[in-house]
Amino acid sequence: MTRTTTQPPPAVATNPADLLLGLIVTCLAPMVLSVAGGNLDLARLAALETVSSYRTRNHADLIAVAQIVAFGLAALFSLSRSMDDGISDNPALRLRGNANALNRSAEQTRRALAETTLPPSPGPPEPDDEPIDEANEAAVITNLAAVRQEIKEAKAALYGDASNQAASAHPTPPFANPRHDPS
Repeated sequence: MTRTTTQPPPAVATNPADLLLGLIVTCLAPMVLSVAGGNLDLARLAALETVSSYRTRNHADLIAVAQIVAFGLAALFSLSRSMDDGISDNPALRLRGNANALNRSAEQTRRALAETTLPPSPGPPEPDDEPIDEANEAAVITNLAAVRQEIKEAKAALYGDASNQAASAHPTPPFANPRHDPS
């Protein structure tokens, strides 16, 4: 596989969430590298967009989403390999059993993620609840805008200006919207 880069590697992120997201994208990108024609930037962008579509709220959600995506891709890969004409019965059955187990793991993780997103039961607020830190909220919004700009620039580098115009016609909803349900 040939590695094709369209831009220099990004600077080291200083935000812990960006570091974790970078690690997850780095781990998931090889799973789609072959279908990206060996283009590592395109594979990373596909992984980033897939993870971002879940609208994670915290680091635990981000890890769960990475597991769901990885389990799902690995299950599809095992199923695909089990369908090869030259494979004998025993390896084909092992691959299909592996795909079934991976699918079950993805589903369990998906359910666990959904359970953590249920709204809290109504009741009086706990006395130790802290008020919203408006400065921190503003920093998060600014950080989100910077990440969206980086995604826009990466798309422009990969696809040209046509995708930017199409993307601006359909703006991405904020992370506070309900999460994407891939089922």
